[in-house]
Amino acid sequence: MSKPIQVGDLVVVVRVCCVGYQDISPWLFRVGDVHSVMPRKCACCGTELPDTQFASTSKKYVGFPIPWLKRIPPLDELEGEQRKEELTA
Repeated sequence: MSKPIQVGDLVVVVRVCCVGYQDISPWLFRVGDVHSVMPRKCACCGTELPDTQFASTSKKYVGFPIPWLKRIPPLDELEGEQRKEELTA
């Protein structure tokens, strides 16, 4: 099972609600803050946002709902998985 997204993780955005969201935001970033209280609607298109935590680059930036992000594991985690696969194969 993968670890939950937390401060310091490198993440990539895998979903957006509108073009406005993707134009103002980075696609790949290191999480600087996790917010628990966020807006209910997108400021660009008015789409209802999920009732969940948001991850952002800083406390000043609203960021993305965590379900819209995918954690990129550090290389040492990936190497460990590869070794496990080789041993069991």
